[in-house]
Amino acid sequence: MSLIDWKGMDAQDWLNLGKWKDKTKFKDSFKYWKSLERIQRLKEPVGRVLDCFGDCRLYRDSSEHRIQHMSEIMEADEILTSSNSYLWVFLYDGTIVRLSPSSSVTIKEINITDTKIFLHARLNIGNILWLSRHMQKFEKQKMRETDTIFFPMAIHEANPLTRDGNISMDDYLFGDEDVITDQYTRVNNFINENNKFVSKPTEALLVMPGATVFGENISMEAYLSIARENFFKLRTDNALLLSEEKEHSAVVNLRGHVNKEMTDLSYGSWYKVAMPARKIEQVEPDGMMNINELITKRIPSIYYSREAMLKKYSQFLFDKKMSRELLAVKYGYRKWTNKEVELRKKFLWDFSRRLETSNIAVAERYRDDILKKYNIVEKPVVNNDFFKLALAKYLERGEVDRERFYNPKLNSEKKELWKRLHGIRSKAKASARIRESAQEGTSRLDESSLKN
Repeated sequence: MSLIDWKGMDAQDWLNLGKWKDKTKFKDSFKYWKSLERIQRLKEPVGRVLDCFGDCRLYRDSSEHRIQHMSEIMEADEILTSSNSYLWVFLYDGTIVRLSPSSSVTIKEINITDTKIFLHARLNIGNILWLSRHMQKFEKQKMRETDTIFFPMAIHEANPLTRDGNISMDDYLFGDEDVITDQYTRVNNFINENNKFVSKPTEALLVMPGATVFGENISMEAYLSIARENFFKLRTDNALLLSEEKEHSAVVNLRGHVNKEMTDLSYGSWYKVAMPARKIEQVEPDGMMNINELITKRIPSIYYSREAMLKKYSQFLFDKKMSRELLAVKYGYRKWTNKEVELRKKFLWDFSRRLETSNIAVAERYRDDILKKYNIVEKPVVNNDFFKLALAKYLERGEVDRERFYNPKLNSEKKELWKRLHGIRSKAKASARIRESAQEGTSRLDESSLKN
């Protein structure tokens, strides 16, 4: 890799002999400068877009790109969703990341050793779900999938099997369990197949404006804002896994230039960090958090897509016998030692805390000035913009699926009164009701009906 910055080079500086001598003398005082400069310029691939609904963008250096299924993500790329847009990203270690509308995340780096993979990311703003891959199989569920806004899935094989022909009245009213549970069987078979080569855990250092979280194979959901409170929760899939999942330990560090205190986190609890991010407290989730969590509660098709991407792109990452030369030349990655990763992690803990502490003070002043200048009323950190469209699609798909496959067989079943007595609504009426619910937001939603 050339050490000459051809794009950013100034011709006069390049031809200035005095400047060249000064730079050369400084660099030659450290014998490893060439290697370090190459490493600093190297950007390694970290993942690909699993699927995008709406307008999803990527910022790389000074350029901006629209991204879609299969777009590759590199180190230091910022990924952003517009309003009413949703995004799933697959990282090469098997982690999947979901962005709700008006959300942003930057995947800082991926480091590979013989025994583990290290990820460093900054969760910038909005609602972000970070799901690590686990080795366990999923328990078969009888209730339909929830994150249906991405249907049909971009990976064709990940789509659920469809019913053939008409269904019975019982299936219409209570669900065709065979079609739903079959999707979990397919996912479990794929997990068993990929477990044969997956042999390394993933450590993740997730930096947020108000806190930094670190853990092995952790899953976390967060609500983030600029210079306001942050909410986050370590998610666990214990309700779905056949065997008891080991709750991997995770720690958090708050802000303050000299604050090195680490606090252990518990799974399944929501935490709130209020600015200036010197204190953390457990809080009860509000109704909107519960509804938003419903959207990603049953997602076997997303998991199937993850396994398909893992098989296609990631097998080399788990090869413990791969040489440093082959990993660099063929795949474009530098192989790290565990000692180097530990030193890097130690540096990032301190650097992130100091940087984010300064950012909080600057961002608070910047936010207040902008809101005042443009007379903008800022929305709460947790709001229904994150889920209202996805929820409407989930409800609508349930009605459409039923109408598509149920055809009355008896004359009595065609009568409007009979349909009302059995809770059957016409497709037009169902669609109108769903649109009305989406427009009114969540104030009139019965949360007890959504708890499952």
